[in-house]
Amino acid sequence: MRVINANYAKYFNKKYKRSGHLFQDRYKSKYILSDNYLYTLLRYIENNPLEASMATKVCEYPYTLSYLLFKAKTYYPCCNDSILIKEFDIKTLNEFLGKPISEDELEYLKTKEKQKIYKKDNKIEMSQSKEFLEYFYETDTKIKRDLAILSTYKDGYTQVKIATHLKLLSSMISKIIKSGYSITGV
Repeated sequence: MRVINANYAKYFNKKYKRSGHLFQDRYKSKYILSDNYLYTLLRYIENNPLEASMATKVCEYPYTLSYLLFKAKTYYPCCNDSILIKEFDIKTLNEFLGKPISEDELEYLKTKEKQKIYKKDNKIEMSQSKEFLEYFYETDTKIKRDLAILSTYKDGYTQVKIATHLKLLSSMISKIIKSGYSITGV
């Protein structure tokens, strides 16, 4: 992508007799390892023109897949393998993409963006093996809660995120993590 961006910038600058950067930031890519992350990203991308006040409805911006499907009623051949086209009918897709992104979903995307990815045995894996809230199901005792805190922290979530979720002080989370060896019996 770096080479494509650089070559296109050279072409564009030469054609329009300009110089300098053409793109604002470096190209970024992320591994998408869960369906929830994928579908949330799809909705986020399709809703970007609304957030930028470039359109009033999802399907009005001409450079999105939803526009091609709902307004133009056609799409490019490279979109044939799109999961949006394969898995949704038009009505369901319109409802799915048209739903605004919630604050919780934006927080989820920020968390996923910061999530560490590593390669293990030629497989790409996330540093966090579960969704954040999964750790705290059935934590009805202090010991279960503390074990969940340890697991969550070990899996890569921050002390601040854990403290905010549990409505505890960060110093309390830190103490639980530091005393974790006695809780787990190690």
